[in-house]
Amino acid sequence: MQRIASPDNGAITGYEIMARRGASAADVAAAAEMAIEAAFYEDGDQSVGSAAAVTLAERYPVVFDWLKTHDVNARVILAVMMAVVLFNMASAMLIMVLDRTGMIGVLKAMGMRNGAVRRIFLYRAAMLFVRGAAWGNAVGLALVGLQAWLAPVKLDPEGYMLSELPVRIDVWWLAALNAGAVAVTVAVMTLPSMIVARISPESSLKYRQ
Repeated sequence: MQRIASPDNGAITGYEIMARRGASAADVAAAAEMAIEAAFYEDGDQSVGSAAAVTLAERYPVVFDWLKTHDVNARVILAVMMAVVLFNMASAMLIMVLDRTGMIGVLKAMGMRNGAVRRIFLYRAAMLFVRGAAWGNAVGLALVGLQAWLAPVKLDPEGYMLSELPVRIDVWWLAALNAGAVAVTVAVMTLPSMIVARISPESSLKYRQ
């Protein structure tokens, strides 16, 4: 390839610079462009007049646009899943409160305040969510490990430019996702738990009888 593309056997047609993870490719390209100008152009050397620093995103914009489309799809799927989770947990909270109306009346009659009663139901709902999240993480990690080990999910190389579905586990991203999901879910469940304040001891004890 060098013999065909180069004017002579000693010429170099290009360098590939691998940036560290987390680095900006545009910043690396800008620094390389400045180094090229300082090395060749300031002294009037025009022997490499066509030299330039170009990122992969600039050379193959179609591929990166295709990847951005998949990122948008992933965000939409996560948003829909989170909305379903919040709706289900809010419904579960209402069911728990209404099912324990008599207990709420007894606790209030004994002097427990609304905030303390609400915390009981929030703690119970949080434990249910953590249990479901633990099962979901276990199943998800098992599927990811199976794909990484045996690669049962294949792709069409002509359309995806990959023969297998690539997977990678980022521990920090997984921990942040779980922590954020727990925090958002518990925060949303405070709204249906406010129904506790509307339950009076006398009416709930009559309802229990």
